[in-house]
Amino acid sequence: MKWVRVESSSGASVCSAEVANGWWTRFWGLMGRKQLPEGLGLWIKPSSSVHTSFMRFPIDLVYLSGENEVVKICTRVRPWRLSFGGRGAETVLELAPGALERVQLRIGERLTIGPIAGPMDSPTDPPGQVSATAGDVAP
Repeated sequence: MKWVRVESSSGASVCSAEVANGWWTRFWGLMGRKQLPEGLGLWIKPSSSVHTSFMRFPIDLVYLSGENEVVKICTRVRPWRLSFGGRGAETVLELAPGALERVQLRIGERLTIGPIAGPMDSPTDPPGQVSATAGDVAP
C-alpha cells in the first residue's frame, strides 16, 4: 500500500494516509477496522462519494478537487450513511472522528499531498517540493 502525507496550506499536518486507488481498496475502504487512529487517514481516489456501511466508528471526510482544493467537509459521519462530495469532488480523505476539530480546514484551501514510505515516515522529497495532485500518485 502506498502512503502520503497530507498538510494544510499553513503546513500543519492533517494526516499520513494510505492511498486507496484500486477498485478493491476503494470499495473496501475502512470496513472491518475497529478504529482509525488519530493522525492516520485513507485517501480514496478517484471518489466523489463514500458509504460507511459495515463500519464500526464515525469518520471525518474531506472532499477534494483534482488540484487538492477542499470542496466539502463532513464531520463525524456515523456508520450506515452515504455521503456525496458534490460539484468538483474527485477524491476524498477519510479521517479519524474529531480530526477536523484539531486541523481547521476551509473550503477552497489547497492541501499539499506528497509520498512517504510509511504511516509515520518523513516525506521522500524535501519540504515544499512535493505537491501531488489527484492523478500524480501512481497506482
